[in-house]
Amino acid sequence: MDTPQPKPGIEAPENKPGKIRTWWHPSLASLLRWQLGSHYRVEEEVSVGPKPLLIDIMLLYKGVGELPESARRILAGLAEYLGELLQQPPPAEADSASGK
Repeated sequence: MDTPQPKPGIEAPENKPGKIRTWWHPSLASLLRWQLGSHYRVEEEVSVGPKPLLIDIMLLYKGVGELPESARRILAGLAEYLGELLQQPPPAEADSASGK
């Protein structure tokens, strides 16, 4: 299958300067597999209906007992960090709130 070529006069997106995107869910899924793999099945980008309804990560319990204490501590720290991260306003809102 041929790769579509950009139209004349239009730069290809990879040649344009701009925002670098970080796809966080593959990294988080790898961490969860490492910590939970013995007790949970970690699935990525699970369809929950017609596109674009996707869940980034879904955990399915395997029913094999309790997680080790070390895994529970790491996940508790991760949940606390992500909770704090989600409560912070985006940089544009933070700048306007501080008068910048």
